[in-house]
Amino acid sequence: MADQIRETNGPRDSALTSPTVMDIPSGLQDYKLPPRSVGELQMCYPHWAARLQMIIEEADDPTPTTPELRWFERHALVITVWAFGVTILFGTLALVVGVIQILVAMCALRPSISNICRSD
Repeated sequence: MADQIRETNGPRDSALTSPTVMDIPSGLQDYKLPPRSVGELQMCYPHWAARLQMIIEEADDPTPTTPELRWFERHALVITVWAFGVTILFGTLALVVGVIQILVAMCALRPSISNICRSD
């Protein structure tokens, strides 16, 4: 039955279904990753190796340049927790206001529905 299904789906492309490794075009075979270690940089760029290494290290782990950025880096977690707390506070406040709005609307629409609306 599986053979019948394959035949009805048309011819199979053996290049797509074969377990062999895909051939890489000749233009891409020469492509190499950029040098990352000091030794690789020294081999590829002997004059600029030290400066390029400093640039790579700074790009991987940038240091803050202003006092504000240094302060923010030290206190980022505290600021995040504080902002999360304020968000929870305002969310709870919005929920309470929504419930009060629903009760006021129910009392304005039909005062006899609920015991909350009676002022006896």
